Amino acid sequence: MTDAERLQAIYRHESRTLLQYMLEASPWCDPADATSHHALLDSMKAERLRLAELATVMQSQQIALPYLGAFTAAYTSYNFCSLRSVLPLLLAETRATLPQLIEYRQAMTDANPWLTAWVEHKEKLLHTLEAWSQSLTTPRSA
Repeated sequence: MTDAERLQAIYRHESRTLLQYMLEASPWCDPADATSHHALLDSMKAERLRLAELATVMQSQQIALPYLGAFTAAYTSYNFCSLRSVLPLLLAETRATLPQLIEYRQAMTDANPWLTAWVEHKEKLLHTLEAWSQSLTTPRSA
């Protein structure tokens, strides 16, 4: 696989994750979780901006942007649900994706600063999701 193919695969996959879908799916939260909810929404928006940066990098290197297609139909059952209910899925998806991204980064023949920053972003996102998950499992004081 060439570096261009790796970047196309990353762009295609990361543009159609559950995290990106939830940004468009009107997630809601308990008012007590509002701070975590807003932090996660900010992370989702930042991820979308980083993907736009990748598109710019790819175009500057004459790499064609791949066809993205629709989000998987399995995501439609998560419309208008709470972020709390999809948090385990977001965690699982992020945990599953990170090793592949690290492998791609190590396999790149040219150091790609965008990909390094993306892996760091995903690691930070994973820590944020794990922290939020821990805070949700801690009983609230009455």
